Amino acid sequence: MKSFAWIIATSLGLALPAFAQASPAWLADDAGLMAGPDRQYPLLDHLQAGTEVDIQGCTDDLTWCDVIAWNERGWVPADALQFDDGGQWLPVVEYAPAYAIPIVQFSIRAYWGAYYRYQPFYGYRRDWYRWTPPPRVVPLPHPIFSGNPPPRVVPLPHPIFSGNPPPRVVPLPHPIFSGNPPPRVVPLPHPILNGNPPPRVVPLPHPTPNPPLQHVTAPPRATSPAVAVRHHPPLR
Repeated sequence: MKSFAWIIATSLGLALPAFAQASPAWLADDAGLMAGPDRQYPLLDHLQAGTEVDIQGCTDDLTWCDVIAWNERGWVPADALQFDDGGQWLPVVEYAPAYAIPIVQFSIRAYWGAYYRYQPFYGYRRDWYRWTPPPRVVPLPHPIFSGNPPPRVVPLPHPIFSGNPPPRVVPLPHPIFSGNPPPRVVPLPHPILNGNPPPRVVPLPHPTPNPPLQHVTAPPRATSPAVAVRHHPPLR
């Protein structure tokens, strides 16, 4: 009977209250009780892990479920719900068909009019009527691994050592010192100073201690008076 109800609900895409009854489930993680099947809808309450809820139906992609928690109606993510099968917890996403969870379609006008007339956000319902949740993005599987994890990469062994560690390299001893440290190099003393500090160099005085002579310009010589020149007559 449960399988038949699931087939009918899947084909029609509607809730079937006459065929299926509420199925109890428990929250595996903390989740918010939303006023619609999306996190953008108003938040009604915070539900802690371990809270028991009654599933009324789930969306066709099994991402959200319509539940009743503490006499309050709302939506929670389907991956946060699990069934109790005699102490074995079964995720709702995988076992919803086995429990004949009906497929329901969310109609905000009918749903809010039936359950949220007393809520403050009901006064803004006309704005919510025009809002459409964004489409759910489903990641595509890997084109090669088909969703399986990639194989583990094992490094190839060394072509010479065949996976064994390379031999330890021991440095050869010095060809002269045979592994002993080289002798300490002592600098030789100065051939002239014999290890004594060099004498202090005193600068010699200037060879011309006197200040340089000043250049004195000689006064101009007096101009001699004009001398009259007498012209003798030519000799005969």
